[in-house]
Amino acid sequence: MRGRYVMRDGELVLKTRAAPNPARSDLPCPAIRADGMDQTWNPATNKLYDSKSAYYADTKAAGCEIVGNDTSVIKERPEYEPPNVEQSIADAIKELS
Repeated sequence: MRGRYVMRDGELVLKTRAAPNPARSDLPCPAIRADGMDQTWNPATNKLYDSKSAYYADTKAAGCEIVGNDTSVIKERPEYEPPNVEQSIADAIKELS
């Protein structure tokens, strides 16, 4: 048989007879990413921005590069345990004796 085929439930089916793919949206347009964001200060330009594209463009024009997200705010840091100084001094004295 000639024609275009699509995969449905592990089988090749003639496209004209295939049910729509449930993983795809019925919308006739691509997903659109919003350009807005909370007002953010850019240290490279010393300006406030509420547009992602303007922020990225001015950062690049200033000769800087956006390298990623700071995840240190998200991740929990292990609790700091200070060393036991008294025990360390006692151990050092025992070694000298």
